[in-house]
Amino acid sequence: MRKIKLREGTNTASLFGSHDRHLKLIEEELGVQVSARGDEVVLDGAPAAVQQAGRAIQELAALTAEGYELRPDDVSFALKAARGAQETPLKELLLGTVPIATKKRFVVPKSATQKAYL
Repeated sequence: MRKIKLREGTNTASLFGSHDRHLKLIEEELGVQVSARGDEVVLDGAPAAVQQAGRAIQELAALTAEGYELRPDDVSFALKAARGAQETPLKELLLGTVPIATKKRFVVPKSATQKAYL
């Protein structure tokens, strides 16, 4: 079990998602139990999965503290980065949007290599 105290300024509504949708996504993808109350998140499960979930939550919390509104695909991307050996901070990748016009939104690199390419 691991407790994460969210830093001041974290937008918990964005971090947790509507009806805790983002937390449920973390539970489903990593097989951990996530419970949140106020500014504290408790993770329970296999040690490796708890570590990955903790890393993803801390990086996502840092993004929300800077005003970034999370979407479910951002959470999935953070989980993929936490599972792999992604060394580039998530903040650097997601906030490094490339202004390429699409109908839905900006193009966001999914790795440091893609960021260098774009």
